[in-house]
Amino acid sequence: MKILTLAEDDMQILKAIKPFLTTKGQGIIDTFITVMNIFRPSEPQQKINIDALADFLTIMNESFESQKQYTETNETEEQNGALKSQDVENLLNILADKKLSKG
Repeated sequence: MKILTLAEDDMQILKAIKPFLTTKGQGIIDTFITVMNIFRPSEPQQKINIDALADFLTIMNESFESQKQYTETNETEEQNGALKSQDVENLLNILADKKLSKG
């Protein structure tokens, strides 16, 4: 299987425009360059660049952990909101019961 890669000049152009991009755009460029480097082995007998593959897996793990943390935070906030709503509803029911028993 033959993998096409970018020329070194093209990679340098991508690296040159990176500072002018948003943080998300810079992350995409980093990931793209890392993926392209996976298929540019440092030694001719290698099929892939092991260091670039390790970098790529690290980037993906960091992204996964970040997304997981974000999701857990949102779920906790939603649960707290639901509990607060339930507390308010219970308080209103107690107040209504007291008002009915006095009246």
